[in-house]
Amino acid sequence: MFEALAIKFETDKRQLSGHPFSHAIFVRILNIAYFKHNLFTNYQNS
Repeated sequence: MFEALAIKFETDKRQLSGHPFSHAIFVRILNIAYFKHNLFTNYQNS
């Protein structure tokens, strides 16, 4: 799932290179999603 997101992220990064504000929001959303995913995975494994 996150491999696909990472590929999409690389593509969007090129498209958004002229829009640093949009890029910053996208990075923040990706970081939050990744953080929540890690919390959920750690919770399941414990």
